[in-house]
Amino acid sequence: MREMSDKIHGNAGYALTKRARDLLIDLLETGDDAQRCYSAKAVADASMFDATNALNECLYHDDPDVVSDAADALEVLKEGDRDYLIDVARHHPEGDCRLAALKALSHQVASKDVEKLFVEFAYGRQVDDQWGLTNGWDDWWDLQLFAVKCLSTNARSEYFALFTYVLTQDPEPELEAALYQGISGLNPDWIVDQLAKANLLTRRKLLNALKSSQSSIGNAFLFKHLSHKDALCRRIAVSGLAEKYATEYTWDIAERLSDLNPYVQQEAIDALERFGNQRALQKELLLDKFLDTYGETKGRLFKLLAREVLTETEIDDLLSHIDQEDVFAWLACTKYVDYSRLTPLQKTRVAERSSHFLQTNALKSHQQIQMLRSIHPLHAQIDILFPELERRILSQHQDSELPMFCSSVRQACFDLISHQCKGASQHLLKTTLFGKHAYPDAIDIVPLIEGKEDSSLKEVLDGYSVPSQEEMSRAPVSTIAAITQTSIATKLTSPKDNDDQKSNIIDMVDALDEEYQQYAKAVKDNFDSADALNFNRRKVAQLPEFDNKILAIRALGQSRHPNAVNWLIDTLQDSVPTEQREIFCSLAQQLRQCQTQCYVGTVLGIAKQVIERGDSLTQQSVLSYLHHVPFTSAIPLALDALNSEHEHVRLKALHVLDTHISETSVQWLQTMNFSLTQALDDPAAGVRKHALKLLASQRKLVVPMDIFVLTALNDEECMATALKSFMIHKDGVIEWISANFTTLTQQQQPNAIQLLGALL
Repeated sequence: MREMSDKIHGNAGYALTKRARDLLIDLLETGDDAQRCYSAKAVADASMFDATNALNECLYHDDPDVVSDAADALEVLKEGDRDYLIDVARHHPEGDCRLAALKALSHQVASKDVEKLFVEFAYGRQVDDQWGLTNGWDDWWDLQLFAVKCLSTNARSEYFALFTYVLTQDPEPELEAALYQGISGLNPDWIVDQLAKANLLTRRKLLNALKSSQSSIGNAFLFKHLSHKDALCRRIAVSGLAEKYATEYTWDIAERLSDLNPYVQQEAIDALERFGNQRALQKELLLDKFLDTYGETKGRLFKLLAREVLTETEIDDLLSHIDQEDVFAWLACTKYVDYSRLTPLQKTRVAERSSHFLQTNALKSHQQIQMLRSIHPLHAQIDILFPELERRILSQHQDSELPMFCSSVRQACFDLISHQCKGASQHLLKTTLFGKHAYPDAIDIVPLIEGKEDSSLKEVLDGYSVPSQEEMSRAPVSTIAAITQTSIATKLTSPKDNDDQKSNIIDMVDALDEEYQQYAKAVKDNFDSADALNFNRRKVAQLPEFDNKILAIRALGQSRHPNAVNWLIDTLQDSVPTEQREIFCSLAQQLRQCQTQCYVGTVLGIAKQVIERGDSLTQQSVLSYLHHVPFTSAIPLALDALNSEHEHVRLKALHVLDTHISETSVQWLQTMNFSLTQALDDPAAGVRKHALKLLASQRKLVVPMDIFVLTALNDEECMATALKSFMIHKDGVIEWISANFTTLTQQQQPNAIQLLGALL
């Protein structure tokens, strides 16, 4: 009985598929121009070889787009009538159609008539042929280039004469390079002979061609150019030997590590890294070259050495061979060093050297961040680094009391100390988070003995006056803020003398005779352009700066400190919205790391309050947190968030539902599907798109098929989701489109055709 049911279902599925395929073929044969174009792409996506005849007929359509799309489809299918395609390639008035036909024929180049066609195109335009010269771009160039590349891929000895002849016709640079590539596969000796008499530009092209030659003489001449006076020739030689895995030249390539040109050095280290992946390097070679390199190259060489089994003495030598002032080398080495293989003494040396660089203030902000990130594993050596970390966190400018170091540097410092349980690090974290409440224990106050007032203290207090506070100037954190600040400053300042000069000049040119009005207009336009340029120069926006409490909260998100979670929860109790955003994000990070749910209940009350009446940014932060809590707590809050007036909040809520939909109960799934169905009418395309995806991911479709399909066809964003997600409901969608295609609008039909192609 079950076998009979499967057979009936299989026959029904075949009938549905055949009906849809017949619809696409019929549109290719009888549809309008747009329907034929979309159908051609659809049959290519669906690998419909039975549509070949219909595509062949489209090659003679009046619309060039139909011809081009039909040829593209035949190229994908590797099918097509050879005579039809040759006819289009030779005689069609549009260059795009000719090129598409050539590409469709490229898999048949072994055929004599197709080979003859490609040879004709490779020779280029005939003297009496004026086709393709009317639009400012010679369409022959594209056709000739493709023909030469195709013949080079299928090289035969008789093509050598063809390639050398075309070289004498002063070809375009890209075509010239393709010709050299073809010749190098046929006759590398010819390339070598040309090297002796070629100018520098041609020599580079010839060397590039030798990179594709498999002959030993090609490798030999690449090796010969490793010491050429031209840096680009040396780079080409190094990269060519690397691409061919010519490991016999490893020592010679290593010599380029001390090249005067930094790009040649980088090419050499790239080559050694490629050989290193094949285990074709010797440790002695790398150790020998380490002393001769500097900067980033030394660091990448250190990375290669890190793969080797090094003795304690060898590691000591490597660390000692990095110059005290070579910042780039030290940054690169700390980035690649494997701290698990260092002894405690070596870790101490790394910490001391890093502290030295941090003390010199010679590092730019991004370099400081890179170094601080790279020395994270040095937990036992934090005492050596802590003074510099604390200085970066607490230092302020004397005039403005703003932090001396940018937020990114201070964040890297907090991240480093957030794992530490030692007194100084923990004290800095707690005081940053809680201020005077960090240590709430009462301090014993010794009362004054009656009759013994401190008269000097009383005099000081009586004469003390609170100084007036000056408003602290802060740098604008956005372009709009910068413009506003500049506009206010402009209004408060008096006009400058150059404004008077500008007015005088404009008055003078306005008084000129009629015949000079064009000149007067040019002068005034120049003034307008200068004003606009000056305005743009004043629009200086800077990255936003954050106070230390925000940075400490962020650091606790990735902290392994045993009290990190408790501190975050304590901070949440009396936090403002900007702090709540960071706290919920940090709690989400903690949940991701340890997968614990022991503190979820403590936070959910505040999360519910934020969803109900918080601002949109804080609501999004709460929803990020809900990704990692049990579905019984997450889904009710996410469903409430779907009623938000903010698009980003609604979209974030859908992402939460997406996370929990596979584990939710039947009861919650029904409630969720009701909200998802309503979301299909959301004014925001992104919300509709994600709601459609969630509905399509369920085995049982809970919305009517017409709503389901039309939501996709009416919206380009939903259409992108449908192409990936509708396969589960393939039969139903194909049946509905096949039955209702004629009732669809002109805007819906192209999407319907595209969807059929994807599902078939």
